[in-house]
Amino acid sequence: MTFERTIAARVDQVWAVMADIDRYAERFAGVDSAVRLSTGGFGVGTQWRETRTVYGRSATVENRVTESQTLHRYVFEAHVGARAITEVVFTPSVDGAHTSVRVTFQTRGGGPAYRLAQFLTLRWVRKCVIDNNTRDLADLARICEGEQRRPALSG
Repeated sequence: MTFERTIAARVDQVWAVMADIDRYAERFAGVDSAVRLSTGGFGVGTQWRETRTVYGRSATVENRVTESQTLHRYVFEAHVGARAITEVVFTPSVDGAHTSVRVTFQTRGGGPAYRLAQFLTLRWVRKCVIDNNTRDLADLARICEGEQRRPALSG
């Protein structure tokens, strides 16, 4: 599944919000907590544990960045009975004032029990993925565009 939104902010600002894992819970309505498990800057090897409440149930996954090209794209993976792979691509507008963010989510693998559960809950899982990604992109736009409108501090 792929989700896309254009945000009225420069690519470096949008990237900075997405790379700031420590503030996910305060910025993204769908995230209850996000705990960084690795040290250093954001890039390949960055790991974090993220908890969301999904239809009244708490769900926690551990994510790990497996590919990263600063300001362009990153890929992170989690194990949820199968490999859940999410790619986030940032495309600046020609004038640099806007950024298109495309999120692609897919799963690979999983044993027979996972595939049976996925088949039985496909409609629910699909709705959950759509709701979470749509809300996250709306929150990202609100955060980035709000920061764009803040007056500069004079000193």
